[in-house]
Amino acid sequence: MIDATTNTIHVHRDPVGGRYRSITPWTAQDVVMPAFAPAEFALRLADLDLGG
Repeated sequence: MIDATTNTIHVHRDPVGGRYRSITPWTAQDVVMPAFAPAEFALRLADLDLGG
C-alpha cells in the first residue's frame, strides 16, 4: 500500500487468518524488494515520476 501523503510504502506480508503478521513501512529512499518475484521488480518511490 502506498501512502501518498507521507510518501511511504507499507509492505504487507505473511497473511494468516485474514490478517498480516508483518506490515513494514518503507521510505521513498528505500529499495523495496519483492518476496516472491524476481529482483527486477524492486522499486524506490523516489525513482518514480509521481508528479510531485
